[in-house]
Amino acid sequence: MLLVFNEDVSHLRIGVINFRHNAAILVLCFSDQLFMKISAVFQVFYYAFLALLFSLAAFFLVSFLPIKGNYVILTVLSGSMEPAIKTGSIVAIHPASSYRTGDVITFGAIGKDKIPVTHRIQETKVINGETVYVTKGDANNSADAAEVPEPLVHGKVFLTLPYVGYAVSVLRKPIGFFSMIAIPLVLIIAGEVKSIYREIKKKKNQQDRKTKPKEEKPQNPNKDNQNG
Repeated sequence: MLLVFNEDVSHLRIGVINFRHNAAILVLCFSDQLFMKISAVFQVFYYAFLALLFSLAAFFLVSFLPIKGNYVILTVLSGSMEPAIKTGSIVAIHPASSYRTGDVITFGAIGKDKIPVTHRIQETKVINGETVYVTKGDANNSADAAEVPEPLVHGKVFLTLPYVGYAVSVLRKPIGFFSMIAIPLVLIIAGEVKSIYREIKKKKNQQDRKTKPKEEKPQNPNKDNQNG
């Protein structure tokens, strides 16, 4: 009985070892598939991000071309025009031949230390033959104190991209630009390297199976005894 019990225990141990081995293989396969799925998702987001980045870059570059009547891109730094234009948005403006009540215009000096204002026209006046505008921020309770002469108007807002200004601020910093490009790129390269490694390993296993000599089946000794 003791020998049988030991034999059962040994079989049980072998079964546990096999179970652990199979479980480990399943975990590795699952983690590998999960990594590949995550890598694929990152690839989609990365290429979409690159497409958006190149589109924005082209959009910004065109604004710097010395074209008459070309548009200008500015970043909104305050919430005076919310909810129509949120803080951190970028606005694209272009000059117009005339402006009317309800238009969102940008006016004031533009420079390194001078920030223009983007507000909505609330009223149009003509004083001494000169057109001036009464402006107001949508989020403000009262109109702006100073009326805006038409020559000081840079243009009318024709495009607003919410929160893109924050991304532009990050991309202007070397560490931000490097991180947004490098991190997804490293994950994609890691996924590709792992795929290549698996393919090489698969081909090597196939080659080993082809070159492995076939084992000859042992002859049945009872067959000779029967013939004898």
